[in-house]
Amino acid sequence: MFIQSTLDDGSNWTTIANNYHEGAGGYTGAYNSNKAIVDITDVSQQKIRINYDFGSGSVQLRGDTSTNTSNVVFKKLGDT
Repeated sequence: MFIQSTLDDGSNWTTIANNYHEGAGGYTGAYNSNKAIVDITDVSQQKIRINYDFGSGSVQLRGDTSTNTSNVVFKKLGDT
């Protein structure tokens, strides 16, 4: 799971946080959490995206309508 940012409206992306998990054979569950602080000064050019690499095999990214199973939270810390 990667958090990526761009300064040029998506022409070039930089990974600013990542989390890696690989399970040994059989069922393995993983709970990943990433955090990044980004100073957004130009909303027309600066973007954030979440990228998930499923690799190979049987991988699931789960969701749920009644709980925050897979979610993103944005918080404004203040003006710069």
